[in-house]
Amino acid sequence: MYAERFIYYRYILKLLLIIVFFATLTVIIFTFYAHLYLTSAQHNEDEGKDGGLVIPQKPNSRGGGVFKFRRRPETAHVQCDRILHGDLEYVEKIAKNRTTLISRDIDMDCGAVRSRILPPKRMKPLHPFGVAYARIVYESYEFIEDELRSSYHPQNFFCYSVDSKADDEFNERIETLQECLPNVFVTKARFDINRFGQFMNHAYYECFKLLAPQQGWGYLILMQIEVGFLLLIMICDGEHRRDGVSDFDKEAKLNQCGNYDIMTKSVYETAAILDRLGGANDVHIRPCEDNRWNHTAKWDARSLKLFRDEARTDPEKLNATLTMARGAVHASLSRAAVDWMVNTVDLTKLLDQLNINVLGVDEVLLPTLQVSEALDMPGRFTANCMKKRQITGFITRMEIWQYEHSELCFSKKFRHCVCIFGIEDFPWLSNQLKLLANKMMPSFDYAAVDCMHELLFNRTHLGQINHELQLALYESQPYVRYHRNRKNPDPEYKLDCSYGL
Repeated sequence: MYAERFIYYRYILKLLLIIVFFATLTVIIFTFYAHLYLTSAQHNEDEGKDGGLVIPQKPNSRGGGVFKFRRRPETAHVQCDRILHGDLEYVEKIAKNRTTLISRDIDMDCGAVRSRILPPKRMKPLHPFGVAYARIVYESYEFIEDELRSSYHPQNFFCYSVDSKADDEFNERIETLQECLPNVFVTKARFDINRFGQFMNHAYYECFKLLAPQQGWGYLILMQIEVGFLLLIMICDGEHRRDGVSDFDKEAKLNQCGNYDIMTKSVYETAAILDRLGGANDVHIRPCEDNRWNHTAKWDARSLKLFRDEARTDPEKLNATLTMARGAVHASLSRAAVDWMVNTVDLTKLLDQLNINVLGVDEVLLPTLQVSEALDMPGRFTANCMKKRQITGFITRMEIWQYEHSELCFSKKFRHCVCIFGIEDFPWLSNQLKLLANKMMPSFDYAAVDCMHELLFNRTHLGQINHELQLALYESQPYVRYHRNRKNPDPEYKLDCSYGL
């Protein structure tokens, strides 16, 4: 009897073990396929949110899902980390054999364009807004594409205005960007922007009109590339200034100048910095020379047909005369200011009236609107500092002039008195406070360009931090404090007419 019971219990135990085994196997199989299903569903959901524009890439040989910056063949030998960390012997070695951009016959199929530009993985959202960029272009497509990749984010917007001097191939390539990427726009109008800056602001205004309806961006950055505007080629002996022809007794030769702007802040850094401006426009302002505008023309808002709806416009604004000022063409404009320039006012007649054949006509529009207090453009500043002959600086662009701070140009290369940054300048450019640097020329040293792009890639996608952003500096700029006081008046506030950054 005991033997029979033993056999019976052993049979029951085996049966239980078999049941447990198959139950466990079933759970494992179910879990595996459920994971595959959820992963696929999440991938499809992600594609739907981003418009299917995130291009997956294989992780590099180190594994761990780490993505590496894709270097150009001509700069593949350059070790940017050694330069960034101050290896002076290595910097000298690279600088002796500078690498220039070698144009290639690149594939302009949409798939190829997206694979070169779009981020390697889903990006974190920009807070509190995206950023729009308007750029005037006419050559160096590959440089433009590399810059677009460096500043790309699904929340950002990009507008290109192509100079009429651009060749057919360049036009076709820029148009392809618009066809392949939903947040890239190209203006239909083509202007012949000459050495004096004529039609520069017309070109930007076309971008304003394309970008204003787009939702999600908070600031617009104005940038340039080789547009052939006028500069003075001077003997930089410290006696000369770039204030215009009227400031010089000596004869100066006029010529064209290449202007290559490159972003020095990642997409997240740029959004954080612009957020600290609090809606104030970042516009360089200085007194305007008399020869920059036509004194026989009428400059009041009514004569300029400035306001679209005069019936609803305050008479004080309609009768207001513009306060003429000038400054850099580059600027960072609040969304409210751009919307005002497109929908509240009509700049057509003002643009045409400013478009005279004299030096630097492109430098008058934005500074004038910024200090014409009666017009009350959103984010404006006051004219009081300019009337005291004080210059208001800006955070948008950084450049080094030979007669001001030549010691900061480590490449020792100047073009028309402006430093052309080389690989020697990369370490300090990586820490400078402004949003973009002028100028880096592909024909001089593309290693500097590629190293900056790699740095921004690492900051954007890999979380690399080389220095903490000094955000308090941006919100303490004179025009930012002025704007903040206009919104929330402080009885202790005093106007600050210092230069700022």
